[in-house]
This record gives sequence, structure tokens and C-alpha cells, in this order.
Amino acid sequence: MLRRGIPYAGKTHSKDYADKRRFPFTIPLSTSYEHESSTPEEPVDEVPTELVFHFCWSFLSPDDTIALCEAAPLMTAYQSLRRRALSMSEDTLSTLLTPLNPEDEPNIDQDRVDNLSQLLLLCHFDFSILVKLLRGPLVADYLDFERLDSVIDELELCPTHPGQPIHDFQKIRHQLHHGFPMDKEFRCKLKDVKLRNLYDNHSSLDPHQDLVRHNIAKDVQKSFVLCFHRWLFRFLHGLHLSPLGVLIKERYGILKYRQLNDLSSLVLGDNDTGAPNSQLDKKDKNDVPPVYYGNAFTRLCARIWNLRIEYPDDIVYIYKDDIVSAFRRSKYNPSIAIAYAYVFQDLLCIPLGALFGPRDSPGWFCMLSELRAFASANLKELENCTHPLSDSVQFDECEEHPLAKAIADSINKGLDGLWKEHLTFVDDTMMAEIKEHIRISAAASILSAEIIFGTNPEVDAPVSTEKFMKLFSNYCDCLGIDVDGARLLVIYPINKRVDLCQHVNEIITSLDSGERVLVSLVATVLGKLRHAAQILPDGNFLCFHLQESLNKHLERWGVLKGWGKYRKIHLDKASKWALRLMAMCLEDESNPVWTRPLGLLIPRDAHGTPYSDASTTGLGGFCTSLNFQWRCLVADIVGGTAFKPKERGEGDDLHINVLEFVGIIINIYFSILRIIAKKKYDKKFEYDQGFILHCFADNTSALSWMQHASRSKNAVTRNLAQFLLCLLFNANTIIPLAVQGFHVKGVNNERADALSRPKNFPTYNDVFETYSDLKNLQVLDLPHCLIVQLKRCLSLKLIEAPSKKTMTALLRVDVLSLRPSAKN
Repeated sequence: MLRRGIPYAGKTHSKDYADKRRFPFTIPLSTSYEHESSTPEEPVDEVPTELVFHFCWSFLSPDDTIALCEAAPLMTAYQSLRRRALSMSEDTLSTLLTPLNPEDEPNIDQDRVDNLSQLLLLCHFDFSILVKLLRGPLVADYLDFERLDSVIDELELCPTHPGQPIHDFQKIRHQLHHGFPMDKEFRCKLKDVKLRNLYDNHSSLDPHQDLVRHNIAKDVQKSFVLCFHRWLFRFLHGLHLSPLGVLIKERYGILKYRQLNDLSSLVLGDNDTGAPNSQLDKKDKNDVPPVYYGNAFTRLCARIWNLRIEYPDDIVYIYKDDIVSAFRRSKYNPSIAIAYAYVFQDLLCIPLGALFGPRDSPGWFCMLSELRAFASANLKELENCTHPLSDSVQFDECEEHPLAKAIADSINKGLDGLWKEHLTFVDDTMMAEIKEHIRISAAASILSAEIIFGTNPEVDAPVSTEKFMKLFSNYCDCLGIDVDGARLLVIYPINKRVDLCQHVNEIITSLDSGERVLVSLVATVLGKLRHAAQILPDGNFLCFHLQESLNKHLERWGVLKGWGKYRKIHLDKASKWALRLMAMCLEDESNPVWTRPLGLLIPRDAHGTPYSDASTTGLGGFCTSLNFQWRCLVADIVGGTAFKPKERGEGDDLHINVLEFVGIIINIYFSILRIIAKKKYDKKFEYDQGFILHCFADNTSALSWMQHASRSKNAVTRNLAQFLLCLLFNANTIIPLAVQGFHVKGVNNERADALSRPKNFPTYNDVFETYSDLKNLQVLDLPHCLIVQLKRCLSLKLIEAPSKKTMTALLRVDVLSLRPSAKN
């Protein structure tokens, strides 16, 4: 029998080994191979033939082993490895038990690879036994678990405020003590694993072989991954293999390389069982824990806004730090790690820390990242802390200019007794404080990272000294967007505008020449637009145009075929015209849509709340705060067009919903004219931080088209949405404006309902008799130029977006010249 004494020799463990054993075998985690005859009802495991030979080897005669090696040459390599393993010295084992120095030059030592392969053989190819033997940084034994438990106990008693991440303390404790996940079984077919080994890695990796090997060497040096002889993959029961890819991005003029572990692609076709992500259910929180970083930027803006309310005369300083090798610090439970394995050149690589690519990595890491931010703001021991790194930071000399005002409302009331809050986006932690508190906040961030992620010479410090910012400043790049804490502005950087403009113009050139566009180029622009949409007025509308075109392409060809390197895609006219509008804004560096008041990006009370409604005979709307009301006959809008509105249920193409959408657009148009007039004539009108407009209607479809009209097959709907987009973009060059749609129940929309029903209320006076509060509102007539544009949009085919000249003329209509008295 194979000797198993070496892995369990008493000399290899410290006295408190039993107390530190944090990876019990009782956790329900496993990986396995399905036999071809398996069914969900009756699963049958398939054991690799090579593993069977391994367990039978001691019972084979010399002639049998010779015959076996001749029949299966792989077993010759196994036999040689076995001989070396059985003669492994205690010195060799001691070397393996000694962690590598992360500060040494990254290198994949082939002798160490061979020794680890021998030790894996001695552990009967059970990776979890190997890891529990080596321990150390592989299982984060350097953490102070008693302190961690007491910290979590304290944080569990701290209140979580609305909008903040929800902390699952049970999962957090489990991950820290046992790795993740909590309960999971990965199953695939052995034949698929063998074919994936032959597939190797994505072709995009080929030009970057040296970079990939260097990256793996860095992970080896930091004890984030263990490497073995590649051919050993055949002996590990339940192993999955995922291909590698690369992502190379330029940041600040420097090319950044990131290794991607592709656990999603079905590289062998639709019946490929070897992609672990397909076995992770996005709807199951145990499989894929939720993340909360999507609102981090908005929360940062709200934090700055409330700081200015609390300290109107103080500059708000913004600071940030990040975690080095972030995902890798979340540990896989060794029993499940082989499901995330990959091969490269002559290596089989099995990760100990989370990879970039698995569906569950962000959720599990962000548990610890958000816990760190929560600890920074709530731990009593960090209330007045210091740290050498934060002590060394200097203050930037801010430009002298008036500080922008932040106005309190029912949502934003200042700090409300909370003087510290840290905002986390994956591994980036952002802080906003006044000068008196910023240094303490930065120190708390560093110390909380050391508590959660540990400090040990065997692993890099969680917060990098080299990357640590040198200045506390009111102006800071946060998640790729510049934030000014003095003027309360958010700016999309000029270099990103230039880059986006280049890609957009490339697409437009292709479309103008009648060519299709590369799928990869559309995806690139879509990604950049999503980022820019955080600032652009109604930027999400632009994103949905491209997203819908991309979705239709992928539905036709499938995800794998649809993402071919040279595959091209058709874009419809609406997408083309939306991109033209984007290009026009990008080419004008001074266009104010790229610099937004911070107050428009956070939840706030509205300055104006217009209501609208529509029927098959009329449309109407009003806004008390902006002092206007209007009504018109449907015939005035649709006359001379092919559009014929129908009642509900009579067909979707010409549905009454379209008229509801027209009513919303007219309401927005009149609101914009009134706001421009206020800016021009009302000296007390404050607009530096923009105007927030909440548009109410009782039709959910029409409201959804303000963002998602590209999903509609109705050309009229898409024309109207395109007109609204142009209106908002051009209006924002005059005054910063944020427009959102909100649903109101029909019973609460009776005033707009009355204005939209000429049969029930033939005149304005009939409306005023029932709703006297409308009598004092100014009555507005629809300008002829607006009616002309609406008639264009009611065409039953896609039309080109209105020109800048047309939109400028629309916005120059003098609202004060419209009739100020009620009419019959």
C-alpha cells in the first residue's frame, strides 16, 4: 500500500494544529463526474481510470505495470512520479510547508511544481487534504480569528441605514473560517474535461504567453494558486477546466493586463457540461451572493451633498484606497477549489483565492469588502485612530472659489448624527470628509483592511503603500469619473470623451458606408456608454438602443457564435441617429452635458411635479409649482398623419399608450420652457445645482418608454423617444436638468384626466368648476413648431432625429407670450 505517513507526520504541525483546523470535512461541498448514463433522478459517478490504476498500483505485479505503461504512456510518467514521492525527504516536505516570500521575484520553480505533484499523489490526489496539510497562507491561518469574531459581534449590533449594503454575517463568518461556498456540488462529464484540456485556452491568449506565465508566477509567489504537472488533471476526481483569456486596458497611458478565467463559455458546444458558471444559479443567493456596489457612486454623491449641508463653509475632501489582489483574498474551501482549475502550457493551476471570471466571486469578495467599509465607520476602536500612511498624506492647495450650496430637503438632512461613512465599489473604498476628519477616516480604512484581510509577511499588505494617494484633495477621480467636492460637480474626463468619440465615429462611418459593425466594437461602446450614462441626461436611453441590437444578434446566433472576433452586426436607424447625437455632444468639448451638478445625481425632492393624461379624444397636463396647464384635441396632434389611436385591446401598434407618451413629452417641454423663463426673469431662482423634474402619469408603458423605448417594435414609440432624448440633451445645454418618470394611480390623477377629456369637460371653465385650484394656473397653447415635430414622430416608419437648429428653435419659444388667461 502507498505510504500515507508523510502528510500526517506529527513533526509537520504545531501544537495548536487541532484548534486551527478550520476546514472540516462535514461541510457539504464536492465535485464529481457524471457517467454518460446518469440522469437527474439517478446520478451515477464516473471515476477516472487513471485514479483507479493509482489505487490498484500496489497490487499489480511488475509485469502488469510494464504492460500498463506500454498501453498507456501516461502511466510511465505516473510511475516515475510515484517513485520520487515514496522517497520524499522530510527536508523536501519542510520546504513545501514554508510559504514563499511574496517580495521575491515571481518565478514558477519547476522543482517545487514536481514536489507538490508528488505530495498530491501521496494525498491520493485529494486536493483538500493537500491544502489542509500545507495550511499557512493557503488557508489564511495568519488571520486573528478571535479578534475577527469579536469585531463581527460588535458590527452585528450596529444599525444599517437605508440604502446601505445588507451584511449577511452568517455567510461572512463561514467564509472567514471555512472558505466559500457554503453548500455546493459541481458535476460535469469526464469526457468534457478531457476535451477542454485539448481545447486549451482562448486564442486571444496566444500573443501574451509570457504575460500570462508571469501573472501566474505572481499568484504562486503570493500563495494564491498551486501549480502541478498538467497531466495530473486526469487523476483528480471532479476537476473542471476553464479556459483563460486576457483583457488589456490602457489607464493613465499605461497598459494594464488582467487574466480572465472564463467559466461561462460552452467551448465544446451547447452540450458542454464543463462550465462551472452554468451550475451557479444567479437567482440563488447561496450560489451567487448579491452585490451592492451598483449604487456606490450615488451614495458617494449623497454623502458629499449631506456633508455640505452639515458644513456649508467647509471644503469636502475626497479620498480613496483599494485592496491589493482583491478577489484572491477570498478563499475557496479546498474541497471545491478544483472546480475552478485551469491549465496553461505544462501547468495545472488550482486556485486558493477567488478568480476574476466565476459568477460567484464578486458576491463573496464584496461581503468582506463591504464589511471592511462598515467596520471603518462603526468600530469604536477606530473612532480616533491614526496610521503612518494616513499621517504622511498632505493636503492639496484648493483653488479659491465660492463653495457651492447644498440645500436640505426631506431626503437629505445633513449627516443626521453620522459623521463617518465609507463607500465601497468592489475593492475601491471612497471617503468624503471635511478637513478635520479626513485623516482619521483614511486611517480607519487602512486598519479595518488589516483586521479583515490580515497582515503577514507571507502575503502582501492589503492596502498598498506604493499605490496609496499622496494628497487629500477636493477633486478626485472616483470610479473613472471626476468629482469636485468644492463646486459640487461631477465631470466625465476629457480623455474618456475622446476615446468614446473615436469609437462612436468609427461605428457611424461604417453605417454611413452601408457596412455592418463589429460586435466587439458595439460591445465596447456600450460598456463606455453605460459608464458615461451616470452623468449624461437620459444616457440610459442611448445604452438600451445598442443593447437591444446586440441582444437580437445574440438571440439569433447564440452567445458563443455571436461573439466571434470578426462577427458583425446590423444596427437600426434609431441606433444610428442616437449615436449621431452622441457624437455631436462628444465633439463639443464645452458641451455642459459632460459636467453635471452633483445634486442632480442623488435622490432629492423634486422642484417640479407635472401631471399628464391622455384619452382617445384629448390630452392634458399641468404643474402647480411651474404655474402652467394645457390641453389639446387628439385630432390636432394626429391630423394629417397615418396614426389612428385605438382603445385598449384593439391592437398594440397604435395603442392609446402612445398618446400617453405624447402627453408626458408635452408636459416635459412646457416644464423646460417655464424653467428657462424662470432662469431668465426670476433673479431669486437658484439653478446652479440644476432642476429636478418628476413627471407623473398613470400609464406604466408610457413611463417605461422614457428609458426603454428601444425595446418597442413600434416605430412611432421609438420616434417619440428619440425626440425626447434630443429635447433633454439640448435643454441641458441651457440649464442642468434631471427628469424622471413616476407612476400615479388613476384615481389620484383626476385633474389631468379632466383636462384630457373634452367630451366630459368641453371648456377650461368646466374643468375649473370641478377643480378650482387649477383656475389660477397659466394656460398654455401648444406652439405650432412643437405640433409639427410631434406629427413627424407619429410617422409609421423610423425618421431621422430633429436637427440641432430645430431643437434650438423649439427651446427659444417665449413661454411668456403664450396666453396667460383661461380660455373657453
